[in-house]
Amino acid sequence: EVYTLCVYTDENCSENEQCTTDVQVRQCNDLETGDAIDALSAELTCPANVPTGTLYDGNGCDTNAQTTEISGQDVSTGCLIFERATENFFYTVKCNVDEDDAGPDEEPIETDDDDVPEDADGDDEICFSGASSVHLQDGSIKRVDEINTGDMVESYDIRGKQMFSEVFLVQHKDSNRRQAMRRISYTAGSVSGHITVSDLHLVRASVEGDKFVRAAALSEGSVIFVRVNGKDTVEGRVSGVQRVMTTYRNIHTMNDRIVVDGVLASSAADLGPYWMLRAALLPLKGLYRAGLSSVLERCDVALHKLGKLAREQKLLKA
Repeated sequence: EVYTLCVYTDENCSENEQCTTDVQVRQCNDLETGDAIDALSAELTCPANVPTGTLYDGNGCDTNAQTTEISGQDVSTGCLIFERATENFFYTVKCNVDEDDAGPDEEPIETDDDDVPEDADGDDEICFSGASSVHLQDGSIKRVDEINTGDMVESYDIRGKQMFSEVFLVQHKDSNRRQAMRRISYTAGSVSGHITVSDLHLVRASVEGDKFVRAAALSEGSVIFVRVNGKDTVEGRVSGVQRVMTTYRNIHTMNDRIVVDGVLASSAADLGPYWMLRAALLPLKGLYRAGLSSVLERCDVALHKLGKLAREQKLLKA
């Protein structure tokens, strides 16, 4: 994922244009500014193709320098202002994500659902892609494979409103294996993005209430719900589905809901009634609260084996 950031000397973003193109996300980048504007740097990510991060006065992303925060809500206004002590300047920023390019962490595969490549993980775990991104309460953004227990990750309540929930279990955290997953692209107004999940993972299917649909049931035109402007929940439409090979992790939150790559989803899978799945996780949450993480992990291994049996039965009936 890369982005392009252009700076200007006028409020219409038309004069003395200087653009820095194909800038890598998740790292500090010094920007092209020309002679009319003093040095600048930026550290951005592109969750759901929405530029998010910080613009710094000066090179090197100095945390002591004057900064301005960039969010999806700000970017939607087009030409933006950075008010500095010395001089103001204006800028535009855009994520450049090729929807036909799954990126280095997700390798496209040409195969039927029942004929995955030989190097796929035969266990077919129920997970998110390890390369997916999650917002944290402290304002940072992490890849799914960087999340740890205790992290407060973006979630939502039963009405779809933003909240943050504590991670009590990360499954497959030591695995580097890959498996076939669905890369589901979507659009929601001017926002576009994608989420990569296993077939039975649950994605939010209503703005209110715990109504979900499994990923395997989604196709072009299907309705999902996504997070835009940092907090608003809106209806999105699936624009395409692609099979990819990728690493995987699953994140369990205390409220069993999570926002991954801007998409409202569940930590659980389509293995039975949703209320029953949530009830089955209550003992594990109790162990976490009691500080018995080692016991929690052993119980998770046992429940994981039961889950595989349930998943096999589910797939046979599908």
